[in-house]
Amino acid sequence: SELSAVRSGDASAQQRLAAAGRGYIELIRDHIMKEDEVLFEMADQMIDAPACRRLCAAYDGVCRHRFDGRTVEELEAILARLLERYPGA
Repeated sequence: SELSAVRSGDASAQQRLAAAGRGYIELIRDHIMKEDEVLFEMADQMIDAPACRRLCAAYDGVCRHRFDGRTVEELEAILARLLERYPGA
């Protein structure tokens, strides 16, 4: 597999994995931008204040749960370590 090649030190596999990772980052950034600039603006115009408060409370409840066995705080710590290890990613 590609990861096995990376683990064995295959430089071209490492480059392909890094390129795929950068492509995925760009895809996610574009997706988040569309949410921020289009979808959330539309939602703000359509949802009234009481419903918004209920939605935010529900969101806060979800954030207190675990994701793939980890809390949001643990995932944020992983992200911080990755950003330190791979600056400019």
